[in-house]
Amino acid sequence: MITVSEAQEIVQKNLPPRQVETAALAGSAGKILAANIAALEPSPRYTNSAMDGFAVRWEDVRHASAAQPARLTIVGESQAGIPFWEALQPGQAARISTGAMLCAGADAV
Repeated sequence: MITVSEAQEIVQKNLPPRQVETAALAGSAGKILAANIAALEPSPRYTNSAMDGFAVRWEDVRHASAAQPARLTIVGESQAGIPFWEALQPGQAARISTGAMLCAGADAV
């Protein structure tokens, strides 16, 4: 039996040499980038939710527990492409969908 590093070395020695080529994006399926690239600006251009849930103010829920739940008033909903534009006030929450813009005042989902 050989070690993982020995196996990796064998594989590396037997791989064909890499060739760099320029390809149009439409014809680049299955290809691997030869260098790292970075976006010039963030995308999306706003803070969005990674999950469905409720946009809340951390200060309103930070001490919540099963024994002492936070009770918030749901004042709206932010969906992907249909943001909730009002700012959350203390004691308020908004439903939020995956990919939706986080409404002003909210700092947790």
